[in-house]
Amino acid sequence: MSLKFNPDNSLLKGSWVTVLLVSIVKARKQEYLRYVGSERDVAGQIPINFVTIPAVSVRTACFGNNVFERNAAEKCISNLLAVGFRRFEIDIYWSSDLQRWLICPVSIPESVYIETLSATPTSTANVAEGTVTAEIDSSSGYLLYNLGSYQCSDGLDAEDVLDIFLDYFKDTSSQLNIYTRCLSFNLHAATSATAINQPASAVAEDQLPTRSDILSNMIRNKLGSYIYTPSRLYSERQNLNGSWYEVEPRYRPIVEYFTIEEDSSGVQRTPNGWPSTKYLQLAAQRRMLVEYGSVDPQLGGYNLSAENEVIFLQAI
Repeated sequence: MSLKFNPDNSLLKGSWVTVLLVSIVKARKQEYLRYVGSERDVAGQIPINFVTIPAVSVRTACFGNNVFERNAAEKCISNLLAVGFRRFEIDIYWSSDLQRWLICPVSIPESVYIETLSATPTSTANVAEGTVTAEIDSSSGYLLYNLGSYQCSDGLDAEDVLDIFLDYFKDTSSQLNIYTRCLSFNLHAATSATAINQPASAVAEDQLPTRSDILSNMIRNKLGSYIYTPSRLYSERQNLNGSWYEVEPRYRPIVEYFTIEEDSSGVQRTPNGWPSTKYLQLAAQRRMLVEYGSVDPQLGGYNLSAENEVIFLQAI
């Protein structure tokens, strides 16, 4: 079953805004409260690469105890979205055995024997050579595999994270106070369950993600209609007259932040400009950007350039 946007009810009842500027305007001996939604009115026309947004490491916030359980992951990521975080740093691990991008740092090969323990959910077990022990999580009923210092649900992967964002975008499509989110993926190689205490091995070329498994395809298939892509940025930079200048003036980026070049026909372009937050959110109606953070040397053969139509190769 796909994971959903499922935050605590208490977070949905309140009015969560990351920054709210309140100024009191005195006029004709009366006091008026003027609420200014910070990004929309103060920084809404500043190019996005100059705007600081609230960020969070999902690894630290949701899995700091090294327990990677599906239901808990759904709840935690949903809560982070609900309270207003807009930049999510996500660590994912390529499993050569499973040919999947996992959230757990350790892969469980299909050939490994699973021994289910009757211990309490908080107990741990040593991992013997070729054997993985598992126990039932009392809160969810799912099996948690004991993998050295980690406990992991089978099946928690990058697609689950994307499903939460997809459901969030659908659930909040009619809200006025919405913001573009950024996903920053750190790529790692998963450790084998039979060699948990060893560093992950370099991934052989024939074990790297195939065309159907590369991250950009997964993101495009799940969230394609919501993403502002590098290819679109490149296209819009080539003709500002037909892109960022074509919208209402209040959505246009402040041009003093980037270089502008003009050809003999009067068409303006920029080699380094970015759109404003208002342009992305209100004019282009794009709710997500995706970038790469760090990439482990074990994945040195992974062709990042094949992803650059969807994923920004450098931090935004």
